Amino acid sequence: MNSYDYEAAKIIAAESINKYGGAVNLITKGVAGGYDSSGNVTADTPDAILSGISTPPVMYSTKEIDGTSIITGDSFVCFQSDSAPSIGMQITITGKTLRVINVTSVASISNIVLYYKLQLRD
Repeated sequence: MNSYDYEAAKIIAAESINKYGGAVNLITKGVAGGYDSSGNVTADTPDAILSGISTPPVMYSTKEIDGTSIITGDSFVCFQSDSAPSIGMQITITGKTLRVINVTSVASISNIVLYYKLQLRD
């Protein structure tokens, strides 16, 4: 039985994403410091940045919009990075800042992640 070469597929996915897209940063906004409920000083938490590559946003088709998990105006990108993105991160792409509301990994059964599909919303 032939096995599929997921490492080669990951390289091909990166080449395709780079061909049509480019480098991006996903950002989790930090929190300004202040005081906790006991009056103790809390430190600032800086922004967390996840660098990777992404395609341009693609709008969902009307057939895919269900009004619940996918609404009018939602889009998605194919994103590749060494670390996993998370819901709530923000991406500025084509001059617009969008937030990640869903992350789906496209991966092998042995968890070799080819890329992530990120659902984005204003």
